[in-house]
Amino acid sequence: MASAVAAGGESAVDMPETVFQDAGARQRPHLRPPASSALPGRIPDFLIIGAAKAGTSALYEYLARHPQVAVSREKELNFFLDPGVLPDDVRGFSRGAWHLGVDWYRRWFQTDRPVCGEASPNYSHGVHAERVAARIAAVAPRARLIYLVRNPLSRARSHFLMSLKRPGGGRLSFAEYLATSNALAYASYGTVMEAYLRHFPREQIMVLESADLHARRRETMAKVFRFLGVDDRFWCSWYGRQVFVGSRCPCVSPRGARLRDSAPVQFLRSRLSPAVFYHVENLLLSPFRVPEPALEVPPGHAADVVSRLQREVDLLRRLTALELPSLDVTAEQAASPPHAQDDLRHALSPHRALEVEPPCRSLPG
Repeated sequence: MASAVAAGGESAVDMPETVFQDAGARQRPHLRPPASSALPGRIPDFLIIGAAKAGTSALYEYLARHPQVAVSREKELNFFLDPGVLPDDVRGFSRGAWHLGVDWYRRWFQTDRPVCGEASPNYSHGVHAERVAARIAAVAPRARLIYLVRNPLSRARSHFLMSLKRPGGGRLSFAEYLATSNALAYASYGTVMEAYLRHFPREQIMVLESADLHARRRETMAKVFRFLGVDDRFWCSWYGRQVFVGSRCPCVSPRGARLRDSAPVQFLRSRLSPAVFYHVENLLLSPFRVPEPALEVPPGHAADVVSRLQREVDLLRRLTALELPSLDVTAEQAASPPHAQDDLRHALSPHRALEVEPPCRSLPG
């Protein structure tokens, strides 16, 4: 490993050595960088750092429609993470790629558009945020960071439903899931913000409520565009649609899980666009659906869980001087938990899933 040197002369972060191009294909076969082109690779101008299950996929897709913005061909490059530090999933999205080198990372951004970036919500995992923030600062010190945050209990419910898709998913109840370190690490909003503020000035970090992206999308996207320095008048009819809502996959029986994880289905995943694949996957799994598990926080756990999550929200509010009303944990606990099948109704819409590239336009001045 090489080292980046801080202003004081001390080693700030271990930098990966350059590796052969095919190492990435061998170790992360689903993440093969684009072939070399006439355009040189570059360091991204922005990163969507999280949080998981807070709307990062939607924002990634929305930004991809802007004519002045390019995003990496694949979401969740996880470049600034080491391999093996997070639980893996079917596609290996949680595998870190730091060991593959900066040249590997640059090749994802061969574009002549003014602004380019990527989205990896694992960059805001509470346990690893300090190291990730230091690495981003060493490689991309001028990058603008977007941190989407969602009500912690709502986020945890969605993340739990997503975990049911993974091999072995469904072994834990929601109450048992809340007791795991991962469940709270992804909602350590204040801790994560502290880590990034040690390496980036406040003006380079935008904190967005996912509720605003959902309910005030035009205003919120204009705010994001201004933050990135691109035309904030741009609007796309595709922005009027909800994308990647909820768990995106029904709860299924063991037979359905085997089908979901089978080689033919994974082959389809590798060949189809995400929007089309999730539509096809839901149709394939529909005969194997089972009732979703209870998503209430048991009374015996509620006080401790709510207290821990609320402390992180309060710290984030102090650090950012933002009100963030949608993050109130107590109000979410008092409300009825969302019904998983309600979360799925948009994912099952064939019109939304198959309409990949509707007309986009810049608004008149």
